[in-house]
Amino acid sequence: MATGILDSYGRPFQSNGLFDGGYGGYGDMAVPQVLTFSAIIGSSYHTYLHGFFDEAVRHSREDALVMRRDAFLMGLLQERKLATASLKWHLEIPDEDDAYQVHVRDTLTKAIQGIFGFKRIIMGLLEALWYGRYAVQLIWKWKEVDGQRVLTVDKWQPVNGDKIGYQWDGTPYVLVNAFAGQSLPKSETIRTTIAPAVLLTGTWRERFIIHKHEIDDGDYFDAETAGGIHGVGIRHRVFWLDWLRREYLANVVTYMQRLGLGLTIWYFEDGNKASRAEAEKAAKEQSGRTNIIWPRSAAGKGYGSGIERIETSTTGADILLLLQKAIEDKIERYIIGQTLSSDSEGSGLGGTGVADLHADTKLKIIAYDAGNLGECLTGSEHETGFINLMKRYSFPDADFPVSFVFDVEKAESKEKLEGAKTLFDMGVELKADEVRAMAGCSKPAEGDETVGGMETLTAMAGMNVSKEGRIESADSTVEPKRNGEPARYEKEDEGKGRWVTIEGTHVFIENGVITKGPAHLTGKKVDSLEKRSGKPKGKAEKEEKEEKHPGSVHGSSVSVKKTATRAFDGETPIQTKTTLTKQETGRVGEAVILAYLKSVLGRKDARPMNAAETNFPIDMIEDHAPTEVKAGLVSNGRDAQKWRLTFSKESAKEKAAYEKMTAAEREAWNAHKQQRIRERKEAVIADLEKRTGKKIKPRTMTVVINPDTKTADIYEFDGFHDIIRWYSVEAKAAYKGSVTYA
Repeated sequence: MATGILDSYGRPFQSNGLFDGGYGGYGDMAVPQVLTFSAIIGSSYHTYLHGFFDEAVRHSREDALVMRRDAFLMGLLQERKLATASLKWHLEIPDEDDAYQVHVRDTLTKAIQGIFGFKRIIMGLLEALWYGRYAVQLIWKWKEVDGQRVLTVDKWQPVNGDKIGYQWDGTPYVLVNAFAGQSLPKSETIRTTIAPAVLLTGTWRERFIIHKHEIDDGDYFDAETAGGIHGVGIRHRVFWLDWLRREYLANVVTYMQRLGLGLTIWYFEDGNKASRAEAEKAAKEQSGRTNIIWPRSAAGKGYGSGIERIETSTTGADILLLLQKAIEDKIERYIIGQTLSSDSEGSGLGGTGVADLHADTKLKIIAYDAGNLGECLTGSEHETGFINLMKRYSFPDADFPVSFVFDVEKAESKEKLEGAKTLFDMGVELKADEVRAMAGCSKPAEGDETVGGMETLTAMAGMNVSKEGRIESADSTVEPKRNGEPARYEKEDEGKGRWVTIEGTHVFIENGVITKGPAHLTGKKVDSLEKRSGKPKGKAEKEEKEEKHPGSVHGSSVSVKKTATRAFDGETPIQTKTTLTKQETGRVGEAVILAYLKSVLGRKDARPMNAAETNFPIDMIEDHAPTEVKAGLVSNGRDAQKWRLTFSKESAKEKAAYEKMTAAEREAWNAHKQQRIRERKEAVIADLEKRTGKKIKPRTMTVVINPDTKTADIYEFDGFHDIIRWYSVEAKAAYKGSVTYA
C-alpha cells in the first residue's frame, strides 16, 4: 500500500491527505481504476475479464482471427511497423562530457548491437500496435564487452498479446494450460476468467519485456472493457469498420456469383416432360452462369419452349465496392496516417496540401510509435526494459538515466537545415549531431571514409594534424572544447595573472587591470581602486596575500590534525561562505594530503613532484608511491560530486582552433586527451621504475574540503582512475579519515 509522495531524500512529505492513496489488491492510485465502473467483473484472483477490452475478441474470437489473416490489414500493419523498425537508434545520457556516462552508454550500445535478432525483437514488440500489448520472453546471460562484464540477451521468443492479461493492481500474467503448475514448479499460477496463467512477479517479471500501445480507460457502464487500461490496439479500433467492409465484399461476391454474368431463362412447354428435360439439359451445359427453367403455355405466339437472355446491371455492386473503398480509406488513414486516393489532390487544401498534411500526420504517428517503443526498451523502476535492467546489473553505481531513442526524421528538416546554414554563416556555433540529423546523415564510425571534418578545420586555423591524430600548433597540443565552452583546465589562469579579493569580491588581475569579475570592476586599474580606498599602492595586494586561504597559494603548506567530524555527510551539498577557485581547491587538496602523509602517517619522505613544473603528470611521491591528488568542495552539486582526471591549460591559439571544431570532433579529442593523460602518468612511472630498479605502485588520494570549517575528508585508492564518484561503493570503502587544517 502506498504511503505517499517522498521528497528528494526519500523522506515522506508531511501528509495533508492529498498524496495518500493505494488499496490492497487494487493498485496504488488514490481511486483504483477497477472501482470506477458500475460493476466489477473478474476472477477471484483479481484479474480483469480476459480479452474483452478488445471489440474484436468480445464480438467473436473467430472474427479476430479472420482479421489477423487479412492481407489488407496486415499490409497496413506491416507498413506501420517497418516505419519504426527501420529507424536508426542510439542511447542518450545526460552528460556527454562525463567519461563514465559515455563509457556506460557505449558499452550498452555494443551489447545491444550484439543481440542476435534484435531487429526482429523490435518488430515483435511492435505487434502491440495490433493487439494493444505484446511481449518478448528473454533468457539473459553475462557477456564480456570491451573488458566489461555486461548482462545481455542469450535467447528470446515472442508472446502473443492475446495471452497477456493483468490483475487489478497492474501485475501482468501469461495464459498457460492446466499442466503449467506441474511444469513450472517455481511459478505462481492463478486462475483467470478463461484459463490458468503464470503471474509475472519478481525475477519472472525480469524475463518479459511487455510493450503497450494506447492506454484506454473504459466507460463507467462498460465494465467489460476495464482491461483496456493496460493497452488497446488497432484491431479494437477498426473492428466494426472492418466488419462492414467484409460484409460489403461478401454481398458483392454473392451478387456476382448469382447475377454478375447475367441470367438465362430456359422456357419449356408446360406439361411436356420431353420439353422440360431438353431445357434442363441445355441449362446444365451453361456452367458458371445463372440459369432458370421456367414453364409456359404452348398456346399462342411467344409461348411454349424458348430462350431469353437478361443482362444484369452492376450498379448495385459498384456502390458496394465504393462503400468498401471508403471504409478501407478510413482504416488506412487511421493506421498509417495517409491514403492519397486519386481524388484527394483536388480538395480544398489545394494542390499538394493534402499530401503535405498526410505526410505530416504519418511522421507524427512514426514519432509517437518510436517514442513509445523507446520508452518500453528503456524500461523503468516498474516496467522491465532492456536498458534499465542491463544498466542496473552491469553498472550498479550508474545513478544516471540511459535512454533508448530512435532517430526520427522530421518533416521540417530541410527548413531547419537551411536555417542552420544561415546561422553557421553568421558565426553561430551549432551541435554537429543535430545538424547531421537534419541532413539525414549519421555520425561516422571508426574506419569509415569521411570528407571534411577536422583536417579541414585545422587547416583553416593554420594548424596541423599529426600522424598520431593530434592537432598541433607551434608550441603545444590542442585541448578539446566541450559543448561550445572551453574544458575546465586545472591551470588555466596561471602565468598571466592571478585571483585576488578587492572590495570583498574575487577578481582576476592581469598587468594591473581587472579582466575578470563583476561588471562594475572589470576593466578598471588596481591603482585607481587603491587611491579611491585611500590605501597606499601595493597595500591591497599585501592584504590579499595575508587573507589567502591556507594552502591555496602554489607551493604553500598547511598543518593538519585528525578529527572525528567529517567535512561532508555524503549526501547533501553544503553552501559555504568561503569561495575557492578550482585551482585553489586543488592546491589546498595537495597541501592537506602532503601534511597528512607526513604528520599523521609519518611518511617524512613525502614530497611534491610538481614543485618545479605546475603541469607535471603526477602530484607527489613517498616511498616509491607516486600519488595523484584530487580535491572537491562540499558545495559541489550532485553531478559534480566526483574526482576525475582533467586537462591542462590551453593557449589562445588552441582556443581559436576549438571554436572551429564540431561537437563530435571535440568528443573525439576529449577521449584522445584522456588517454594522453594516462599515458603521461604511465611514462613517469616507467621512468621511476627504470631509475630506482623497483616496482612502482601508484595510487590516487582524494579529499572533500569544507573551506568554512577548514575540514577535509581523505580517501585512498590503488592506481589512477578516470573518474570516481563520491557516493560510489568504491569511495565508501576508500575513506581513511578526516582532518582539520590551518
